[in-house]
Amino acid sequence: MKRKSIMLLASALIACSLSLSGCGKNTAAPSEDTAAEESAKITTDVKESSEKVELTADELDEFTDLFDTDEYNGFLVTPFNSASEISWSDVLYNGAGISKEEISKSEESAYLAAVNETELYTDLTAIDSTSLNEYMESHAGVSLDDVKDSFDWTYIEKTDSYYFQHGDTNYEPFTCVSGYRLDDTYVATFESDWSEDDYYASHPVRELTFQKTDDGYLMISNIYQWENGNDPDQTFDIDLSWADDTCRFVTYQGSTINGTTARMIITCNGKQVDWLTSSIYPTYEDESLDIITINGVGVFDFNADGLTDIVVVADCSDGLQHMVLYEAEPDSYYDGKCYLTMLSDTSLWLEGFVSGELNIPNIKAYLLGDNTSGYYDNWKDAYGQLIKIDNVEYNSMFSLAYIDNDDIPELVVDDVGYRLKIYSYKDGHANMIGDQLPYGTSGNGGYEYARKKNCITYSSTEYAGVIFYSNYMSIKDNQFVNDYTVKVNNYDDLNGNGYPDDDEMTDKALNSATGETVYESEDGKLSAAEIQSRVEEIQNNYSFEPLAGEYEYVEFIDYLATF
Repeated sequence: MKRKSIMLLASALIACSLSLSGCGKNTAAPSEDTAAEESAKITTDVKESSEKVELTADELDEFTDLFDTDEYNGFLVTPFNSASEISWSDVLYNGAGISKEEISKSEESAYLAAVNETELYTDLTAIDSTSLNEYMESHAGVSLDDVKDSFDWTYIEKTDSYYFQHGDTNYEPFTCVSGYRLDDTYVATFESDWSEDDYYASHPVRELTFQKTDDGYLMISNIYQWENGNDPDQTFDIDLSWADDTCRFVTYQGSTINGTTARMIITCNGKQVDWLTSSIYPTYEDESLDIITINGVGVFDFNADGLTDIVVVADCSDGLQHMVLYEAEPDSYYDGKCYLTMLSDTSLWLEGFVSGELNIPNIKAYLLGDNTSGYYDNWKDAYGQLIKIDNVEYNSMFSLAYIDNDDIPELVVDDVGYRLKIYSYKDGHANMIGDQLPYGTSGNGGYEYARKKNCITYSSTEYAGVIFYSNYMSIKDNQFVNDYTVKVNNYDDLNGNGYPDDDEMTDKALNSATGETVYESEDGKLSAAEIQSRVEEIQNNYSFEPLAGEYEYVEFIDYLATF
């Protein structure tokens, strides 16, 4: 079968379900949801057909060996509802059997220049674009042009190749344990060789649907069987404000007899989006507590930040029932999604204030009081609710700061010595502004702000102060934006490589250095002179004060009452 025929066949798989359900005209590319529905129909039609044939022992062994190769193993380590959802970063991680056997010195140099590095720290994998496109077409029916922006390899035009540097592997061994064939279409079940009863959530069974072609096998879908060995009573749909679609909360109960902990994961469209820690680590206790049996799950925003949190009631390894709070925190690195963090100390402390039986209704009544909606019509109540939850976990200090030019103050939550979190009141919630502001990174000792000027400044260093930065930030669209940076090089960059070499950092070299001041802006649209002028205007006209926590919790509650 020629490659063009394979592409036509792949289109037919999506649009017509392999003629198992009939075929009509389809002039537009299917949406991702439609492609997933068609792929699911292919799988269902095979499994429900009276003409299907059960795979023989020899075929099971053949597929076990085939999907143990670099060429095919990557398709098992990532879930996809249709070929359009394949994570190519995962599939190609180990080279997919098409990586270059040798990488020339010139290629290596070109790669290092492209990523602004001076040497390779781990192995470098390279695949030329022709081989990559042929692989994608023959194994999934997609072209490189359609998916090249979806994986994070470095492309170098001169070599027309993609490169990825890493020293680990995502290889996972599987055994094909059962399956069916209908004509050239297969639905096979694979079990991970690493799967154990208490780790099933990490290595679930896969149901892979694929079709045999003259060039090998064309992938249709890989569905993780999350709900296998789970507790159906504690498995259900949940709505999370920060998720794209309805999610599924899946529970695998632990056992004191087997010495296993409970496992909790959240999936969306068949893919895991988060997992909940199953061990409680109290700061002031010598031993941790393991969650064994989940008795109840609550899904609501308990800290007024507009992000859906989760509460679990569970029997633990100390023989007692406990409340466990999981707070949703934004993570801009993952496109503004969130992750759930267990509040160990807060959970164990606050559970003692819950009236009556320790169950979800009573916990919600204690945490939210009469405001079961989680919406707050003034900034004081929103801020008070947020710190009611957060004050225990991090031994935080609190204050108010008028950073922007309106009359509603921002809330400063200072996890002293660790990080600074800033919240603004908007749409009935205390919304965290941007990312957390860390202490200590690159010598950063703290932050200052100019009252109602929307300007925050901090200093940082590199190479033990040889390079010094003055940074000026503002808040735009509820995010911190680094507007201007003044970089002072206290050394002479003799070879022009952009950083100080050993011979440029000797006492003699530094003492005689003339240095250099560089002015930079976030958007790169301003000239150095314009940036310098604006920075000097800020320095000459703005009065800065510390951006830090001032009050402990009880003191701050009293302070809020004065407004």
